[in-house]
Amino acid sequence: MKRLTLFVVLALFIQSGVSAQPCLPNGIEFNTQAQIDNFQTNHPNCIEIEGDVEIDGNDITNLYGLNVVISIGGNLSIIDNDSLTSLTGLDNVTSIGGDLLIRYNSTITSLSGLDGLTSIGGDLYITYGYGVLTSLTGLESLISIGGDLYIYANSVLTSLTGLEGLTSIGGYLKIVSNASLTSLTGLDNVTSIGGDLFINDNTSLSSCEAQCLCDYLSNPNGSVNIFNNASGCNNPPEIANACGITIPCLPYGNYYFLTQTDINIFQTIYPNCTIIDGHVDVGQWFGSDITNLNGLSVITSIGGNLRILVNDSLTSLVGLEGLTSIGGDLRIIDNDSLTSLTGLNNVTSIGGGLKIGQWNGGNTALTSLTGLDNVTSIGGDLSISHNTALTSLTGLDNVTSIGAYIFISSNNALTSLTSLENITSIQGSLKIGGDGDFNYGNNSLLNLSGLDNVTSIEGGLSIMENEALTSLTGLDNVTSIGGELNIDYNNALTSLTGLYNVTSIGEYLVISQNAALTSLTGLDNVTSIGGGLLIRYNSTLTSLTAMNNITSIPGDLRIEGNDSLKSLTGLDNVTLLGGNLEIDYNYSLTSLTGLENLISIGGDFNIYRNGVLTSLTGLDNMTSIGGNLAIGNSYWGGNTVLTSLSSLEGLTSIGGYLLIYSNYSLTSLSGLYNIEAGIN
Repeated sequence: MKRLTLFVVLALFIQSGVSAQPCLPNGIEFNTQAQIDNFQTNHPNCIEIEGDVEIDGNDITNLYGLNVVISIGGNLSIIDNDSLTSLTGLDNVTSIGGDLLIRYNSTITSLSGLDGLTSIGGDLYITYGYGVLTSLTGLESLISIGGDLYIYANSVLTSLTGLEGLTSIGGYLKIVSNASLTSLTGLDNVTSIGGDLFINDNTSLSSCEAQCLCDYLSNPNGSVNIFNNASGCNNPPEIANACGITIPCLPYGNYYFLTQTDINIFQTIYPNCTIIDGHVDVGQWFGSDITNLNGLSVITSIGGNLRILVNDSLTSLVGLEGLTSIGGDLRIIDNDSLTSLTGLNNVTSIGGGLKIGQWNGGNTALTSLTGLDNVTSIGGDLSISHNTALTSLTGLDNVTSIGAYIFISSNNALTSLTSLENITSIQGSLKIGGDGDFNYGNNSLLNLSGLDNVTSIEGGLSIMENEALTSLTGLDNVTSIGGELNIDYNNALTSLTGLYNVTSIGEYLVISQNAALTSLTGLDNVTSIGGGLLIRYNSTLTSLTAMNNITSIPGDLRIEGNDSLKSLTGLDNVTLLGGNLEIDYNYSLTSLTGLENLISIGGDFNIYRNGVLTSLTGLDNMTSIGGNLAIGNSYWGGNTVLTSLSSLEGLTSIGGYLLIYSNYSLTSLSGLYNIEAGIN
């Protein structure tokens, strides 16, 4: 009998061990109800899933088939389920090792079904409740979240009831844009928040004095961001007052001045607060009623960013006269009545970037930068764009150093860069004009005077879409460009004079679509290009003679669409080309004279739609092409008057295909007979 009993016990133990095995280390994704229903059949004894679980399917109506699962080692994502009304079926899950993500579920009204869940190792995201999630009921057993708690855009969620068991949040607490939320009841037992605090844009939230917030505000260990909620929870002092504590200045906090009232009461609710360690926002993207900044007159320094944005009635920055330093960025964007920056007169340094306007919001009445006169250093970028009334950069006269790029774009009244004379080097790129995206040229800018003392540009130099620019005078002392040199779409530019002292370009050299440019004079001293050389669609360009000092091109050489170019003279010293050679759409080009010393092409050689090209004279010394050789193009057409390939007699190897299309005057392939291998 004892042996039989022992056997039964062992059998039960073995059976229990078999049924409790970990499984699916790479996770599993459920997209249909059938996959849910067949889970236990397809994965018998699988109760501890080691990887991620994703539930995402429009026909999934229930999760009953998952009722054996007790833990998930990775993330659990319940996303985009339009027919799922309940999470019942997950009742036995007690722990999730990664994140729990619940979002875009249009029929889930509560979280019932997660009643057994006690811990989440990562983040808990409950977002985009689609106007149906009314309650967090179902999370009552949850004790700890290892990462962030993020509750966002649940428009009918009225309370946080369901989180009463939660005691610790390892990361930040973020409760944002829940329009019906009236209180934070439910967080009463949270004793620790490990990261930043965000409570904002909850328009009905008026009661925030949960003990965890009172404790956090008494001794914050992260950034405090509380704004744009209902009265009683609209800023940290309102909550502190309800908690019975005072906070004269937030040690890590960010300050949001969204209305004139916020400005006016600043000194009352933050007595003796002169030094701000965090960020300051004045205004908001949806606009504000702010007319003056007088209430901020006691502030002497801001450790983070200062953003002044979308204040349609703000005419000056008077009120900021006490401010001497900004540790982060200064951004002044989309303030339509602002005419000057007077008020910033005592600021001497900006630790981050300076941005005046941007593609979706310039300062349309701003005529000068007066007010920045005492700024000597900018640690980050200098970006000035979309300020349509700005005529000069007066105000930047004392700036001697800029830590990153300079970008001046879409200032249509700007006639001069004078005031940048104290800049001697640019740590990043210099971009004057458009960038091919939402930023455009400075249509009144005639030259680049003001940059006269710049000797080096560590990044690229881009001069693009400046309709009135006639010369590059002002760049005369630049000797090296670390990145690309792009000169594009400057329709009045007649000369590159101003670049005479440039000897090296670190990446590509691109001269494109400058309708009045007749020569490349100004590039005569360039001896090295780190990338390719692209000369494209300059309709009056007649000569490349300024390129005489270039001996090798590591990237592509593209000569395209230059209607007046008759020869390639100027490239005479180029012997090696690392990339492709493209010669297309040059309707006056009669020969390839100028390429006599080119020996090899590393990539493809494509030549087509050159309407008066009769021969390939100039390629007589070329011996190898690493890629394809295409003379003509099956789609774009050939070289209609090309009669001879005899100049290719020295060519012995092609690495790819030989393609000859639509050259209607070509009667012989003589010139290709010495090619030995690689032709297909």
